[in-house]
Amino acid sequence: MVRGVALDASRYRTDSARLLGMTLLADGIKEIVKGLDVVGGATWAGERLIGRVRFLAERYNFGISISDNLDKVERVLQPHDGEWVTEGPFLSDLHFSIRSMLDDIATLRSSGVTELDPWWFRLGWRGCLSSACLSDAGLASLLDEEYRRAQLLYKEMIEASFPRFAGNMILYPILPLRWNLRVVRGGPLEGSFTVYPRWTPVRSWKEAGADVSFEGPLPDPMPPWDEIGQSLIALGRPPNIAHYGGFSTHLGYDGRTLMDHHGDATRAASKAISWLKEEVKRIFKNLPASDGSFSV
Repeated sequence: MVRGVALDASRYRTDSARLLGMTLLADGIKEIVKGLDVVGGATWAGERLIGRVRFLAERYNFGISISDNLDKVERVLQPHDGEWVTEGPFLSDLHFSIRSMLDDIATLRSSGVTELDPWWFRLGWRGCLSSACLSDAGLASLLDEEYRRAQLLYKEMIEASFPRFAGNMILYPILPLRWNLRVVRGGPLEGSFTVYPRWTPVRSWKEAGADVSFEGPLPDPMPPWDEIGQSLIALGRPPNIAHYGGFSTHLGYDGRTLMDHHGDATRAASKAISWLKEEVKRIFKNLPASDGSFSV
């Protein structure tokens, strides 16, 4: 790629090629992660495909749905191979190719998968406008699957796209985790609910997921750093404390975003991507914005 750069305006020198190259690399990786174009495995391919199928069906009324098998989805998409879907920043700010969806279908077929798996349908979220349509047990099952699946998606992306740096990540070396979620129904937005997350490390991926409570006091705002660190060390993992504490607004499983648009990511994919965004940001956080002296 050929680029023209105004050195003074960009605060670079004539010998700033290394810094400029690293800056372009960082920007490129951030765009790839933002666009969900990271390489993963079959679980990631299925999650990304189902989110994009849902988006095309709801935004453009494509003749496909998340309940279809892969043969039908491929048949509808094939005539559009080579085309791109682009939404501006005032809508969903999405940019992905139909070819990427066809590639995901190929990945799923190679793993023996024949149809899409809208897992929230299986767990009761079908036709729901808010979490009010589910019992506490039903919502707990959904969150358990979301947090288990998000860890698997993140793990696949790290191992397929960033294997050389996996040990330097914050979250990857401490997986798997069992999340402890305190949920408050009736969040700040209509149909939403609030999640207060905590976690503990577990030995096996069979234990990954989430335990959910709806009653009792809210978690202590001061996390037990020493206790969590010792639990990680006991399992032979570094005492990294990532994504612990605070709270978040959960909008349900129908694909809505905070701007009330429909995105191309499922809840599990969105969570995994948010973790990866933080990892990439941390990797490049010490990259300087300029290169010493420059002309005024």
